[in-house]
Amino acid sequence: MIRRNILIALVTSLAVSVPLKAQSEAITGGSIAVAYGVLSIGAIGTMISMSDAAPVDAGSKIRIGGDGAGSRVGRVLSVNAGRVMLETDAGQTTISADSLGEIEVSLGNSGRWAQGWGIGFASGAGIGALIGFASGDDPPGTFIRLNAEQKALVAGSVLAVGGSLVGTLIGLAGPERWVHATRPGETSRVSISPIVGSRVGLSAKFAF
Repeated sequence: MIRRNILIALVTSLAVSVPLKAQSEAITGGSIAVAYGVLSIGAIGTMISMSDAAPVDAGSKIRIGGDGAGSRVGRVLSVNAGRVMLETDAGQTTISADSLGEIEVSLGNSGRWAQGWGIGFASGAGIGALIGFASGDDPPGTFIRLNAEQKALVAGSVLAVGGSLVGTLIGLAGPERWVHATRPGETSRVSISPIVGSRVGLSAKFAF
């Protein structure tokens, strides 16, 4: 009787654990898909909102003279009455705001991860599509028979996801990004950020 009860308990626990395991795997897969979707939306929004110019504000890191040997790098202390005071290795110095076109502003590695995502996604999709097309149609009798177009779609999708993730990691360790300096209020900026919740999408803000 005891053995029978133990056997019934084992069978019952197995019957319950199998669907629970399948449900857990489905939830995990869905969570990964959502996380990648949020990453993709954020990367696309970041790339759209990236600018090739930035204003010179107090605290900005700027570079004068390009990236050559004679360039000077400093931290802005104040911007007042058309004059910019900054701290360099040689001490404090003041420059005219009229020469801002010759100055670059550091944005750190901001946006590099998004650029890496985009490059990795495009590269992976292209390579995967080429591999799929080059492999041709599966011969008759194959268990899962795919033609060249279907292979290109599958391989392109898989390598696009993998390439974008690798590109994101590489971008996070990317070099410092320098952009041209502008006077505050001289250019318009667009800020796009992902929306996560009951709906997934993009939120755009315009500042002039």
